[in-house]
Amino acid sequence: MDEQLGGYFDEYFNEVLRDYLKYPEIFNVTSSESSVILVPNKESELLKKIKIDPRLKNQLLHQIKEFLESKGINAHDIHFYSHGTDIIIKYTPMYLYITEVSLYSNIYSYLSAEDLTVFCNLGGPIQKICDNPIFWIELIKNRFPQFYLEIKGGYNWKDVYLGLLAYEEFLNAVNNFGQFIIDFQKFKQGIFNSRLKNKSDVFYHDHPEYEKYRSYYEKYGRNGYWNRNWGKFINNHPETEKYLILNNLIKFDLKDIPVVVSKMSNISLVKKILLDYPLFYVDFQLIFYNVVDENNVEVLKLLMNHENMKAMIDDESYLEYFGDRIEDGSTLKPEMFELLRTNSNISHSYENYLRMVSHDNIELIDYLITRLPDEFAQNLSHFADYVITHVIELGRSNVL
Repeated sequence: MDEQLGGYFDEYFNEVLRDYLKYPEIFNVTSSESSVILVPNKESELLKKIKIDPRLKNQLLHQIKEFLESKGINAHDIHFYSHGTDIIIKYTPMYLYITEVSLYSNIYSYLSAEDLTVFCNLGGPIQKICDNPIFWIELIKNRFPQFYLEIKGGYNWKDVYLGLLAYEEFLNAVNNFGQFIIDFQKFKQGIFNSRLKNKSDVFYHDHPEYEKYRSYYEKYGRNGYWNRNWGKFINNHPETEKYLILNNLIKFDLKDIPVVVSKMSNISLVKKILLDYPLFYVDFQLIFYNVVDENNVEVLKLLMNHENMKAMIDDESYLEYFGDRIEDGSTLKPEMFELLRTNSNISHSYENYLRMVSHDNIELIDYLITRLPDEFAQNLSHFADYVITHVIELGRSNVL
């Protein structure tokens, strides 16, 4: 292989390039698997040109790469060096480069996201390893074989891998909650047995260890943890979300679908989930309620075209639900309000909505005031006292 490489470079520097740049010297060429040494028979004009012309140097590096590729050698990281009058070209054949990347990925697949950041910030050759998508693909293959697929394009693999680390932490917390329930039941049974044996009046919630269980439940309780952390996960790792869902690498419990969909912003992924999971009318209602609670306008627009939506709008419960959301929903945003209003059979005036709206929803009250006809905006005295009071609190005394 070395002799063959030497022949390629001899041809290139003593014929192709020499004829093009018209330098007088002839090089004695020796090569190894990752370098070529050019020893001139006289002072090298080519070396002088390379040193004073960075543009020529870059062009030559590019041409050498193309020349090697034309001979079936895929080279990476090509550089010129000089030693006296000799010219040294160093490069890494791609098969060696891939081997090096694979070696690093095998060694460092146990690192956390924070440790990987430190590793990749070491710079130099390590930075080049981290910049290569093969490194991150190999990390997925080593650490998450259940999520590895034979696809190379279409994703930012670094983002996918870092997201998988976060997803692993998320799943561990969810799965560990089952063991927590078992341990908590044992704890309560132990306190109960102790009461019987010692005729004690101490209940489990009075025991010093109870606080440990209570705080764990608050943080990792099954539904609460899902609600808080699924949205956090997909907002921080949209590339991983796309990779997992589009390639069917994640399976949701049907009871989790309302929370999952309500927190998503990628409409294409929401469409896929709605197609992949058999949603009954009750399931759809729960999705709808969660989407409204999250003020996820874009997903609600999609739901408005779903076959179950017409049945919901025609149901009397929709009118009741809409009224409850206005009265109790301190977080209902104006855009969500308008979407619910215009896609319903409800025909209240903005004046009536202003009578209904929750005291706490300052943003919606402010919006409704701007939608009132001029004659109402100039005279709000006929409204309920709490509305007038709220307008004053908003500093809108100019409309009274």
